[in-house]
Amino acid sequence: MQSDSSQFIGWASINIWWRDLIGVHFSWHIISHFIALISLLVLTGILIWQVITVFHRRKLSALTRNWWVFDITLLALGLSYLLFQIVAINYRPIQVDGAIEISYPSSHSLLITTTWLLIIFRLRREIQSQTWRRILIIVGWTLMLTGVIARLLCGYHWFTDIVGGVLLGTVFAAWYQAFVVE
Repeated sequence: MQSDSSQFIGWASINIWWRDLIGVHFSWHIISHFIALISLLVLTGILIWQVITVFHRRKLSALTRNWWVFDITLLALGLSYLLFQIVAINYRPIQVDGAIEISYPSSHSLLITTTWLLIIFRLRREIQSQTWRRILIIVGWTLMLTGVIARLLCGYHWFTDIVGGVLLGTVFAAWYQAFVVE
């Protein structure tokens, strides 16, 4: 069903135009969902590694300041997710399993952007081999861009929900970058 986007102003007209252009594609939803799951698994692995490091050395100072800032950034990510589950700014353009769900910001885009930018920043400092560092950074950028593009193409969100998720994720990563020690 085509909408007359001329009746909307500003961002609403872009959202309607985008929704009418792409429709809904479950396969892109699965791809973005899979990349979000990979992101969560990688973050879980990092957190497990941190716990093992602290217990092995028997002191919290085993983790550098940069890792603590990393963890605080992830905590801020989690708190923002909870905040946006409480404060509904926008709802999905479609019903999912017969229900209207909160849509802004796109939690997939937020998670994917924050995770992979943080990991890319950490890889630049942690990996000594230039070849491995480049390969892993390319993998990180590829996963991030693929996840966000898949979210754009699946039609489960308004265009501005995804832009909001990417911008907020970029803010979290920039905050992290501002507080790390070289």
